[in-house]
Amino acid sequence: MTRKKPAVAPATDFLVLADLPAEHPLRCSPLSAIGAQYRSKGAKATSPWRTVHAGYAIAGATFNQLGPGWTLYSHWRAPAP
Repeated sequence: MTRKKPAVAPATDFLVLADLPAEHPLRCSPLSAIGAQYRSKGAKATSPWRTVHAGYAIAGATFNQLGPGWTLYSHWRAPAP
């Protein structure tokens, strides 16, 4: 029996939020509104990114509003506009 490979989502270009200037619109918009994703800095490169959705307590916060507990220990990205 041959296993089918899972469907792969089309590649999307992402911007690293920490690399953008503080006044960039993606850093000043609510995380859930821009489709922000994060992953622990200690995670393997193959670990999945987690998308911030409305159920998260930080969903309405902007990247600039996040504290060091979020920014020092996690990589953050958002789809390029």
